[in-house]
Amino acid sequence: MTRGFPEKINYGWWIVLVAFYSCLIFSGCIFFAFSLFVKPLQAEFEWSRSTIMGAFTCLYLALAVTSPFAGKAVDRFGAKSVMALGGAFMAMGFALLFALKSPLHFYLGNIIIGIGGSATGPIPGTAVVSDWFREKRGLAIGIMSMGIGVGGLVLAPLLGGFIIPDLGWRMGYLCISILACTTIPLALLVIKKRGIDTTTIQKAANRGTTEKDGQVAFTNDLNLRDALLSPAFWLITGAIFLSQFAIVGTVQSQVPHLQDIGFPVTTAAAALGGIGLVSAFSKLFFGWVCDLIKSKYAFALGVFFMAVGRRELAAGHFHDCQHQLWPGLLRGHLRCSGTYSESGRIHVPALCRIYL
Repeated sequence: MTRGFPEKINYGWWIVLVAFYSCLIFSGCIFFAFSLFVKPLQAEFEWSRSTIMGAFTCLYLALAVTSPFAGKAVDRFGAKSVMALGGAFMAMGFALLFALKSPLHFYLGNIIIGIGGSATGPIPGTAVVSDWFREKRGLAIGIMSMGIGVGGLVLAPLLGGFIIPDLGWRMGYLCISILACTTIPLALLVIKKRGIDTTTIQKAANRGTTEKDGQVAFTNDLNLRDALLSPAFWLITGAIFLSQFAIVGTVQSQVPHLQDIGFPVTTAAAALGGIGLVSAFSKLFFGWVCDLIKSKYAFALGVFFMAVGRRELAAGHFHDCQHQLWPGLLRGHLRCSGTYSESGRIHVPALCRIYL
């Protein structure tokens, strides 16, 4: 065991803890925080809603474009260096927004944040957790993915209910920048590759696997070229793209919409945090489910819940009275959460093999 950590605890769970925290910062500072700044920025600079939301589009485009490179960097340099560098980029991007002056400045800061997010969140976290866990991998990734929901549960009410109303939106960006910095030492001190374990090697041999470069390689995996040529790979990619398109668009518009129809920012932020709460537990649940059934069935179940949930939100009448807000949002988002942990349950080549 690694010196400085209790020997009775599998070191892999320390990896899960740091990956959990990285997902918390990634989700809370990027996904859940952005919409809380929309109305303050409109009031400060008199920008249009489309100008502000366009920056979020650029952020996610930067995240999408750089994600494959982040994954390749994890394979080549390891998750430790990638996560530390990603935290530095995120901190720099939010520091730029602290000194925000123009739309170009706003877009540039969000692009840098998107680049850092691809190297900080679920991509390196899933890779390193999967490396440490052969058994109970779904549970481990489910616990890691809970950070995505906990980030919203903790940071949305904190930013929207206290920091931004009391200290201003610039201090909100500064606080987020400091939080992003905390991922750097954690990654450098805790994250590491799994060492060669003779017991794991023997179990791998009994299951028809081989050992290469100190890691267990499963012989039924597809390589990248075969995966890219597989229709199943693109079906998986399309399903994840469409599901995330629906989730992101709804959540980013929720806080400004609730404020537009008369709800105070504290209520809107609390509702956003409620989504994080439901999301956290559903990710843990789906991670556990992935150890019991095939990942493709778990993913299909999650997408089904998401579709039903979006229908609930579309039929909601949140403007009628405040007591209808919480039941409506919770019914909708309860059915929308949990699709990440089962899609990230195992790496894409293995998913393609399952579908084929």
